[in-house]
Amino acid sequence: MKRSPLAKSAGLLLCSFFFLSLISAQNLLSNGGFEKHSQLDCLGCPMWAMKFASTLPPWRNVSGAAINICDFLYQRKGSARDDVICPFDQVKPFAGNVMMEMDYEPSCYDHNFKTRGCSSYLATRLEAPLEVGKIYELSFWLYILPYRDSSYARQIGFNLYNDAILNHDGGLLENTPFLISTVIYGRWYQVKWLVRPICNLQFLVLGVFRGPDGPPVNGAGYANRYYVDEVVLRNVPVVAADSTRFVQPYCKYSAQETANLLPEIPGMSCLFASNDSSLSATATTALDSFANRARQFPNATFIVVGHTDDVGANNQALSKARVKSVIDYLENKQQIPAFRFFQVYRGDADPAASNKTEDGRKQNRRLEIQHSSMELDILIYRNLLLATFAGDKNQAFKLLGIWLRVTKDRKKIYVLFDPRLKTLQADPRWEKLVVKKVKESYKTLPKPALAFSLDSLGKEDQKSRTLPYYIENLNAYLDAVDSVDQRFNVAYLLDTTENAAAKRDDERFQWYNKLIGNQAWPKASEVGERAAKTAFLLVSHCSDTSGVAFYLSVLKQRCMEGEAEWIHYATLYDRLQVYRCLPQRFGTQYRPSAYPEAPLERFPLENPGQTNQWRTELGLELLEDL
Repeated sequence: MKRSPLAKSAGLLLCSFFFLSLISAQNLLSNGGFEKHSQLDCLGCPMWAMKFASTLPPWRNVSGAAINICDFLYQRKGSARDDVICPFDQVKPFAGNVMMEMDYEPSCYDHNFKTRGCSSYLATRLEAPLEVGKIYELSFWLYILPYRDSSYARQIGFNLYNDAILNHDGGLLENTPFLISTVIYGRWYQVKWLVRPICNLQFLVLGVFRGPDGPPVNGAGYANRYYVDEVVLRNVPVVAADSTRFVQPYCKYSAQETANLLPEIPGMSCLFASNDSSLSATATTALDSFANRARQFPNATFIVVGHTDDVGANNQALSKARVKSVIDYLENKQQIPAFRFFQVYRGDADPAASNKTEDGRKQNRRLEIQHSSMELDILIYRNLLLATFAGDKNQAFKLLGIWLRVTKDRKKIYVLFDPRLKTLQADPRWEKLVVKKVKESYKTLPKPALAFSLDSLGKEDQKSRTLPYYIENLNAYLDAVDSVDQRFNVAYLLDTTENAAAKRDDERFQWYNKLIGNQAWPKASEVGERAAKTAFLLVSHCSDTSGVAFYLSVLKQRCMEGEAEWIHYATLYDRLQVYRCLPQRFGTQYRPSAYPEAPLERFPLENPGQTNQWRTELGLELLEDL
């Protein structure tokens, strides 16, 4: 039968619409199934940001928390056969051979020790911004392993940003609109969202996000693992949109979140001649352009990584020489200070191409600079440590002076307790240039001398407890690069026997009694919250139960005045009960489990049915596992 011109036109329009629909249904994300990656050193080997990005382009890790590329075809060897990383006996990739292992740690603090809870964040820049007004569907396949903190899973989701971001403090990112609505454990299932951009969005981030209702945080030191596969972002034609699904108009979650995120400054790369570290004209031009970008953000930090091909026997030194050439040029010619750079020397360890061809070797003779999420003060502190280790006191004191100007006041006292700086602490300049500046950081408080003394006493109390971790976090550190360098470790030569520890605690308690005089319990408004917390630490560690009982009533009064925290009262109350072999009331006290791998177990409760009511009366979070 002969078709009319109108029928032909209708057919052409129908075919065109079908073809356009196919195009719009294509995945707008590259490597959404994670199948394309370079050779893995091992499944659980730590990767810093640049290494991760080069291994799994175009994806990147914007958190610093671990993300593992789980390739089912990777052959585990030796002890790695029993590794908990990528447990293929429990979960296999949904499609293909690769899935991403993500985690949420409820006990982890951000780099500034201000918020608890840390998440893996997997991110990628879109090839082009999403178009304003159009509808897009984001979906991925999800497998959640059941863990004790199961409610964290409600906070799994994604977010979109106007440009690439850096999570500089390592804490949880904020999000509410794009969290999963259904939690299913122990099997793969697909999660989907519809979004209509109302501004240009071009950076996608997956992970666990902080919202008004979670995720849960606690002191249990374990990770909650989940897996992601087949991430798809596609344009959905309006005519095909499911009217029963909500389309979220979106630009940004909150002004505060946007203010806390750093824009990504494009880095640079350059190539070197064989066995040479001198800069070519092309390299200096690229460095000049980079310097102009870096100069606009004087607090931004960068990682600079030197590479070589596999020709020759001294490639580690050659890669170091290439980094030095670049740093010297930027510092001397462009006035970009060296302390803004984390220097890494990889030799021939991370080839970008095969060393079997001249073209491949040429690509491997490279240097790369990438914007870092490290804060400026921690990178300065790293560089002053390196100067100290090298015996360059003048450079170390110079950097220490810069660090004291740029770091936050609350961090300054830690430098006085850093055992890695013993050679500087013995120098006559230490008292005048460092101790004086640290004491001045308390001058805004009504009782600065008492605040400094209490804070110092608190640091003495924590030497065998948490202080080493706080001090180690003063400096930038990459596990993949620094884990074998024992110089970065913080350790105090203390007698760790139970009797010796108890004796030190009781002596500090006596020092506290002499220091505080008739004030009994310091006011946070007069000495600051951290110095006031010292009273809680010293009293709670004391073995004199009568002294603890006396201070408990004083602490309660301070809480009533708003000068102390009720969590300290609840903890001290429970600890006194445990000392007396009585059940606790508020559920704050734990002990090691009989099983080495099991979480801590709570001491017996006075009345489990009443515990959360008692906690509510003091404004404390409810316990979910009673």
